[in-house]
Amino acid sequence: MTSQFFECFEDEVEYRQREDQRAAKTRASKEKQQLNIQANLNSKVASAGEALSSAERLASDRSLFQLHELLPKRLADACQIMQQSLPVDTLSTVLPLLAGYSGLLRLNTRIAKSYDYSVVCNLYVALVCISGGSKSPTKQRLIDDPAKNVVKRYREAYVQELKEWKASNDEGKKAKQPEPIQYWPHLTDYSTPALTRQLVISEAKGLGQLIIRDELSGLLSAVDADTKSGSGTGEAQLLEAYDGSAYYSIRIEAGSRCYESCHLSIYGNIQPEALRKLINDDDSKGKFARFLFVQLPARVVNYEDDDPSDEEQDAWNHAQQVLRDYADELHALKPRHYSFSAEARKVFNRWWEMHQRRVHMPLTPPVIRSLLGKASANAIRLAGMLHLVRVVAGEVSKTDQIEITTVCNAMAIVDQLLKETEAFHEEEQTPMLKLMRHVHILSWNQGEPRNVDHQYARDKGGRDMRRGDACSASAFKEAIDGLELRGYGEVVPIGKRFAYRASRAMAS
Repeated sequence: MTSQFFECFEDEVEYRQREDQRAAKTRASKEKQQLNIQANLNSKVASAGEALSSAERLASDRSLFQLHELLPKRLADACQIMQQSLPVDTLSTVLPLLAGYSGLLRLNTRIAKSYDYSVVCNLYVALVCISGGSKSPTKQRLIDDPAKNVVKRYREAYVQELKEWKASNDEGKKAKQPEPIQYWPHLTDYSTPALTRQLVISEAKGLGQLIIRDELSGLLSAVDADTKSGSGTGEAQLLEAYDGSAYYSIRIEAGSRCYESCHLSIYGNIQPEALRKLINDDDSKGKFARFLFVQLPARVVNYEDDDPSDEEQDAWNHAQQVLRDYADELHALKPRHYSFSAEARKVFNRWWEMHQRRVHMPLTPPVIRSLLGKASANAIRLAGMLHLVRVVAGEVSKTDQIEITTVCNAMAIVDQLLKETEAFHEEEQTPMLKLMRHVHILSWNQGEPRNVDHQYARDKGGRDMRRGDACSASAFKEAIDGLELRGYGEVVPIGKRFAYRASRAMAS
């Protein structure tokens, strides 16, 4: 019996030892797994933190641009009043305004960098903003309204021409001239053949053209659809119109349509996700590189509750009129070539060479290479527009060359937009980055900062946040620790839980 007892005891000891070893291995495995999860979270937080830091640097650089350094005083004062209730800054004011003005210029208004190279003084500008970010009011105040008098004059002129043409036919006489076709300074929708016809009319009248799309993604999607299953000419039309190139077309039914040159500008609004989907890391034809993408700051609009005073209303009316006056005078300018001064040309050439060296670096992403390739053309056009508003203001004469200060301002704007666009393409929209921004905005954009705990963040995060691990308790804690580390706010203990309270704004 004793021997059997000891045998059973030894078997029990061995069994317990094996179980203890198995349990130790399981604990070690779980601890390792937890450490890996923690390391992974820390890595994700670090990556998201780098993206936030990059956005902060870009926002800091952007704040250096001032209206009164880029525009004549009277125009800058007016823009300052017009933008008061809009979530815009200097660049998201100046670029839309100049894009609208560029479409009103006369055909053959060109900007010459040197005796052997000049470009049309047109602009392709897109305002990048989330839905509900006040893109439409910006367009209304800076694009539509300033051109109101110009658009009205051409509409009334067409009505008169049509009336006279009909009267000629009503009298039983054969019309000596074909039926007049209306010229539209602003277009919001068109087909490829219709735009061709409009540009033929524009050339005959010696005028420019502006395409305006409140949702630019619709225009670009239509162009893509035309390329894939339509005539295939829509994309080429926009690409070539950017350079003011000649167009020759012959069709059996439509006959021939041609123009020797054109002046086409484009302004539109687009949402960030729509832009990412459209580009998808590929811009081999440089379609998107032709656009200056201006990100609208993510700000809450604060409207006034009180009625405006008589002085405030007068100031608003005056500012509105100033923007219209500039539009009228720019439209009235006779076409001519404006050239860089020798000093400006020298600085510009070194700047362009710097971008060209990066274009030829093998690791430069294709989308960025396309952007860099069009940097020169965009900067020249922008310098031209900055110069022309100074001509209208009387600060320089029509015969003056474009000064180095104006050219440097244009290069600085293009560089800033290049950096922002590059960061936009390179920024990976990771769950941790989305979570950190989500939590911060929940706390900051409430009028006054509020405490945001894990449950509130999940409830306000939509389906993606409520499902899976995107907003797990551990991910939430890592996110708010990362936000506190980077000085956006503080972690607030509430019993056994933690909440986050923002203390400053976050760059978008």
